[in-house]
Amino acid sequence: MVSIGVIVLRRTQPDLPRGFRVPGYPVVPLASIGFCVYLITGLHADTFKAGGAALVVAVAVYFGYSIKHSKLERAGERADAGSKVG
Repeated sequence: MVSIGVIVLRRTQPDLPRGFRVPGYPVVPLASIGFCVYLITGLHADTFKAGGAALVVAVAVYFGYSIKHSKLERAGERADAGSKVG
């Protein structure tokens, strides 16, 4: 994902200040993407199943927590309470 982001940002926002420069651009990011795809294709199907299950649990926890602790929701409740008084 980082390598894809480097390529996209270089093309879409070339004047953006950069904290570091990628050596050998665009060869290094493309090689990185290719090597990652090669490694992923060698994984066992059980790895993808476990990753999918972990993703489902993580998304459920994330949204469950965010619904209860949303600052935007609390701000809306305060605004509603203020408009009902008076």
